Amino acid sequence: MVPYDGGKGDSSLTQTDFASVASVEAAFLRPFPMLARTERVVDPALDGMRTVERNYTDAQGRVQVRILTVEGGGHAWHGSRRSVRQGGTRDIDATAEVLRFFAQHP
Repeated sequence: MVPYDGGKGDSSLTQTDFASVASVEAAFLRPFPMLARTERVVDPALDGMRTVERNYTDAQGRVQVRILTVEGGGHAWHGSRRSVRQGGTRDIDATAEVLRFFAQHP
């Protein structure tokens, strides 16, 4: 597993030193200083977790970068059939979120 804050992965398969999500987010945004940031909390399920959605939009209001952070969640594909057993939230469906993002970029 890749640690959110960076560092060594939690796996015997690799000793890779991973970058943090914050540093990857900053690298994606560096060429686009004109994007506007908005943030909202998604928390419809009473499961002890909440999802923070950060959107970076262009002048036309199109989301160019989206970061979804599940606070308190485990390593799961959120919204999948097994996700609750793996520490996932019911706040979002990760597959639906990926499709929602790419639908905005035909």
